[in-house]
Amino acid sequence: RFVAAGDAHSASIDTFGGLYTWGDGSCGRCGHGWTTDTTWPTQVEGLAGTAMSQVALGLHHSVATTVKGKLWAWGKGPATGVEHASSSSIPFPEL
Repeated sequence: RFVAAGDAHSASIDTFGGLYTWGDGSCGRCGHGWTTDTTWPTQVEGLAGTAMSQVALGLHHSVATTVKGKLWAWGKGPATGVEHASSSSIPFPEL
């Protein structure tokens, strides 16, 4: 349903709204809770059961919106919009 490609990681949303990411996992940018690389599309478990509509990828972070308009972010850097992400990584999606 939706695919996004970043410099170091990629993401897709299936027809049911499930979010999958893969690629360079450093800084928690894939949202799986670990910082190792993921070769295959892997569902972001922290958002399982939540229907997503869009995803965007930055150099060290990812953001996604639900079909109801809520914004989730993870990774590292001020572009996540999460205050403490400027100095540390967020390995799982946060509102």
